[in-house]
Amino acid sequence: MVIATHIIKINGKFDKNIWTKEKLEVYVRSKIECDIEKLYYADLELFNVDNEIINVWVFVSALPSEVTRDIVGKWIKDHITEEGITMTEFEIEERYNLCHPEEGFVTLI
Repeated sequence: MVIATHIIKINGKFDKNIWTKEKLEVYVRSKIECDIEKLYYADLELFNVDNEIINVWVFVSALPSEVTRDIVGKWIKDHITEEGITMTEFEIEERYNLCHPEEGFVTLI
């Protein structure tokens, strides 16, 4: 088990003519396992599809300097490039700071 330090919340839209809920879930899990897992421990916390809206939350374990808005935004821009998927917004929430363990609470992934 690993300590989750951040949760990355990504909201987007998808084309129903290209993507199904099942295909999207396979795609999201593949991105986590093949791309994010190479850099950080990661775990899918939420996968929700409603009409043409997709919400994904991913727990990661990293130092605060590794999970900045610039870094995550660049990763999203470079890696979510498939036709019919558009990221509309994302948010980073720090859950636990490894540099200040006395603050916050621990979530294990």
